[in-house]
Amino acid sequence: GGHIRGDTFVFSDGLDSEPGKLKLADAPTGRFLEASPNWKRENVVSVLANKRVWRTCANLILAPAYNLADFLIVPTKYQRAQLLPQWRRKSALIFDGLDLNKPRHLLLADGKKRQAEMKLGGVDDDAQPPLEKKLFISYISRNLEPYRGFHMFMYVLEKLLPKYPTLTVDVIGGTDGGYTSKPAKATSWKSLMLSQSRLDERIWQRVNFHNRTYQHRLWDIASTSHIHLYWTVPFVTSWSLFESMGVGAMVVASDTPPIREMITDGENGYLVPFGDVAAWVAKLSTILDAHLENNTELLSTYERMRTRAIATVAELDYHTSIKKHLCLLEHAVNATAERRATNAALLQTRRMPHDIAHEVAIEKRKQTEAVLEKMRAADAAARAGTTGTADDATGAADVAATATAAGVDAAAV
Repeated sequence: GGHIRGDTFVFSDGLDSEPGKLKLADAPTGRFLEASPNWKRENVVSVLANKRVWRTCANLILAPAYNLADFLIVPTKYQRAQLLPQWRRKSALIFDGLDLNKPRHLLLADGKKRQAEMKLGGVDDDAQPPLEKKLFISYISRNLEPYRGFHMFMYVLEKLLPKYPTLTVDVIGGTDGGYTSKPAKATSWKSLMLSQSRLDERIWQRVNFHNRTYQHRLWDIASTSHIHLYWTVPFVTSWSLFESMGVGAMVVASDTPPIREMITDGENGYLVPFGDVAAWVAKLSTILDAHLENNTELLSTYERMRTRAIATVAELDYHTSIKKHLCLLEHAVNATAERRATNAALLQTRRMPHDIAHEVAIEKRKQTEAVLEKMRAADAAARAGTTGTADDATGAADVAATATAAGVDAAAV
């Protein structure tokens, strides 16, 4: 079995006593969106309107496959927690794997060159500030949509842009609906938010909307921004967050469950309540002021946090991920061979089919748990610095030696 989306197994957003009325208070996504200031209920309903049908269809397709699978592979603890207990027991936590193949010093060089050449939007040529006075913020999402907090991002910008006249913002993302439906009264969430803004159009010229772009350009922008912003409701974490951390971005993200798995507040980034505009503005202002004032103490703290973010994501490299996948496949093949022998022995007893099926199911579960326990033991041996036992010759020891580097929680494998 493969990876699942963050809310695949939430079987319903919940229905009120009135047919067809969404009970948003019981839906995690709806609760986060409704907490947003100035966010009309009609917008929340527009976001969630098709989610119940989508989830039902997805569950109908996926549930039989998960029941039949010997093992399930999930990339994050948050996604694993969404599985039903009987599926969670046979799941292995193995991240997809990242390949950040452009050295950071090259990213920084390219990014700084781009910033030096960039003119501040809405400002005359003779009034352009020097590079050391320019401030840069980035926001990246496959699509600019409420699931990724785009509306919150725009609310925060309305407060920051007038406060910091040398601030330039780079926004990367498409204008398709994405995981959410398009708004009822606009062609995209971007056009809706811009139409609701009270800021002068000249101020918005300092916000560069890039649509989708090449991966290395994304890295250049994130690595050299003074702050990289990220929001998500309780859902799958974006690749852009992992990659932005991997290139050393100073990340400020929403304090939601999937993000807490990656970011520890004050250690490798900052976490801020999803819908608290004032808290976001206060946190971002502190960081921007430190750069303007050249506060060496705070800037040193931020650089250490960037370094820790790189180290966090370095544990998720794709080389280690491939080794762990191969190890699990080898175990699965061995377990299948053993189970076939057990099944053949049971059939020779000529008992009733349903009795045999029950015993086969029990044996299958035991073998699955034994494989996962073997992987946990190999991880523990690697952490203890031991060389492993003869039982690890199937490849578990090689994988366990890099378990920590892959970010796999041995207790949750």
